[in-house]
Amino acid sequence: MEDLRDIELGVAQRFNEKIKLHAERQGVLSYVSAPLGAQDQEHADHLLSSGARFALVEFKANHSAIKTESTKELRIQLFRNFAQDKALLKRSRDCHYICWGELSEQYSSELQENFLEEDEKVSSYALKVAPYMNNFAPGFEFETCVGDVFARDFFGSQLLGGNYKRFYRYADELGKIAKGAKTGSETLEGHIYVYWPTSGDNPAGYRSIRFRGLSHMLRLSKSPEVLLGLKTLESGNSFKRA
Repeated sequence: MEDLRDIELGVAQRFNEKIKLHAERQGVLSYVSAPLGAQDQEHADHLLSSGARFALVEFKANHSAIKTESTKELRIQLFRNFAQDKALLKRSRDCHYICWGELSEQYSSELQENFLEEDEKVSSYALKVAPYMNNFAPGFEFETCVGDVFARDFFGSQLLGGNYKRFYRYADELGKIAKGAKTGSETLEGHIYVYWPTSGDNPAGYRSIRFRGLSHMLRLSKSPEVLLGLKTLESGNSFKRA
């Protein structure tokens, strides 16, 4: 039987592939879709950003695995804070999502047999985890959507994700819950994808550039045209192509 962690990684990989696909289709010049690695306990598994929208995404192997969030002390404290601070809850609604894998049985008339199709569903983190947090009621609704629709609509959306100010504050609030840890908006690290047009022997495509902190990420995302004029990093190493 496949390990739940392996299934969860597959969910994250498929989600990231859909993000890249829709970025290419919509001609997005720069975007962030980055795993947060060791920062996942304080913040989330994944950071997503495009233009003026920012979001955190948690990944789960399946819907049943969502309940494991209720065993994490930092998340228990987050929901305690939600109960006392409705503005924090609203920022979470805008900035924090959860994505899980689902299997659906399909039938192929050509093969004359059934098969299982893998897909992802995305919803509000607070809304989906709430039933496992002592019946905490978020008091809002959020329509669950398939991963492909979320990826498509995130780019250029004014409804998915929070603006920079709200996201920056939410990331800092998550960091404060992890008392004593070096966390917060300026500790987030990852990579931003910037589209490079064809140049000489180099084909057009996205290249990956590291950022350190949200302020650095914002500067890079606002200046893709400046980055296009660069050939190498100061260290002399070539930029990594995505």
